[in-house]
Formats: sequence, C-alpha cells, structure tokens
Amino acid sequence: MTQRVRVVMARGWEQHVDDAVDRNAVGPLAEAIAEDAGDGAAIDTGRLSESYGTEKPRQCERNVGSSLDYADHPEFGTDPHEIRPVHAEALWWPGADHPVAVVQHPGTPAQPTLRPAAYKRRGRPKGSGTS
Repeated sequence: MTQRVRVVMARGWEQHVDDAVDRNAVGPLAEAIAEDAGDGAAIDTGRLSESYGTEKPRQCERNVGSSLDYADHPEFGTDPHEIRPVHAEALWWPGADHPVAVVQHPGTPAQPTLRPAAYKRRGRPKGSGTS
C-alpha cells in the first residue's frame, strides 16, 4: 500500500456513542415498557397503572417498575393468607354481617403486566436503518 489514510477515533468517542444509545434506544425502550405495563394493569383506583416509571442508575441502563409496595401482588399473585386488623380491633366492610377478627383470604392468581410489557416484540427504532 503506497498511499494511506490513518483513521483514528477521536478521544471521548465512547461517551458520544453511549449518549446516542442512551437517548435513542435505551431510554425510549424503557419508557415504552413502563407505558405498556401501566396500560395493561387492572384498574381499580388507577394507582397501580399510573405508578409505572423508569429510573436511570447509570448511562445506558434503566430500571422499569412500580414504586408501590403492593405492585408485586398482581404481577406474581398471592398465596392464601390471613388478614388481620392493623389499626383497629376488628375488620369490617360494607355488606359485612358483623366485624371479624381474622379473614382467610384465598389468594389471588397472577395478572402480570410488567413482564409481558418487557417481552413485547417491538419494531425497530426510527432512523435505525434497514440492516
């Protein structure tokens, strides 16, 4: 080879690539997963469906989930368990014949929303090319 051109990446190129990946792929994908999880959640009060969001612990990484302490119950279901009063001597609800000290809850089947949202097949990001 008699003629040569030397190609060298400029200093800091890694950060530029990380920024582009974070801004154009990781961030939007995480937001889409959070939105789909919220859209798929069963709506009683709406708190669960509105609680899904993202956290950015570091560049090119996102955590997607709910901030509610009970969000894992519909996601994974619950086993049969006892319910006891916390701030009163007995439990009572509209329609109950009388206050009770303990209720045997039969458990609930899983109604996952976060996992299906994470595994959903998504199209290519805009501007990603055809290859």
